[in-house]
Amino acid sequence: RLRPHEVRRWMAPCVEPLEMRLVPTTISLDGTDLVIDSTASVNNFLQVRFDNTTDQFVIDDTAETLNVNGGTISGFSGSGTNSVVIPRSSVINAQRVLVRMFDGNDRIELSPASDTFPIGITFDGGTDQDMIRINAAVVSVVTGVGVGLIGEDISVQGEITTTGGDVLVQGNNVLLGSAINTGFGNVNVIGFANVQGNIDTDGGLITFNSGVVIQSPLATDGGPLTVNGNAMIRATVSTSSGNIELNGFTSLSGNVTTGGGNFSANGGLEVGADVTISTDHPTGSDGSITLSGPLDSAPGPSTYTLINTAKLNDVDPQAW
Repeated sequence: RLRPHEVRRWMAPCVEPLEMRLVPTTISLDGTDLVIDSTASVNNFLQVRFDNTTDQFVIDDTAETLNVNGGTISGFSGSGTNSVVIPRSSVINAQRVLVRMFDGNDRIELSPASDTFPIGITFDGGTDQDMIRINAAVVSVVTGVGVGLIGEDISVQGEITTTGGDVLVQGNNVLLGSAINTGFGNVNVIGFANVQGNIDTDGGLITFNSGVVIQSPLATDGGPLTVNGNAMIRATVSTSSGNIELNGFTSLSGNVTTGGGNFSANGGLEVGADVTISTDHPTGSDGSITLSGPLDSAPGPSTYTLINTAKLNDVDPQAW
């Protein structure tokens, strides 16, 4: 019991703030995937490379430390630091490096210091604004194992080669600056694409889903080409019997040769230079040419030539 002169004073509880703890990026082997996961909401700068001299994978992240799951990988060094080295012999069954960044404005890079990367890759930047840079060649020799790049800003400056593996590139802004060769694998690009390197498939589908600018020659061994958006074709396109289907408005100033495949421009066509559209087959049946929508030539002298057309729809050549 309090005495009359004593006053009980209420004291606010003192709560000490908890220290913010970041969950480090983890590296593990899951089946045939070498997995790199970052679940913390930080802006990662992750670099992956392969050293042919030492036969090792090297993984660096300047934003947070890297922890290796020793239960699935052996022989590594650098766990708990910002740089990890993993001998290829320790992950000999790995067919792909799978990177998942989740939150944060991340940058994922196949380092320009890398030698030819010997397995497939999937780089997924997750949410927010992520950059992906492929600055070294990728050669995926396992049949059916491909390449996946998912981010907002993607630049491919290293050649990509797969053995029938698909290539998926998904971003708001895509630069394909080097060759892509997939064998019978498909190439699917989601997001506006600037193509400055050849894309070659042996029958695999080449699809641009959000518009494309083709600035360098594109030649496939039978792979059909589909553009589901506006197209600006500034170089020659040859498909060796593959069909070409352009479903948005197309500005054309490069020759097109299908080798017997069909050609269709379904959203309008503008010719900006002297061009030839040929569906001629050297020995067999010629392909058809279908032009529909607005047809026009750009200001200045320009002509077009249609060769060996089995079918010509919705166009009056005299109107050009």
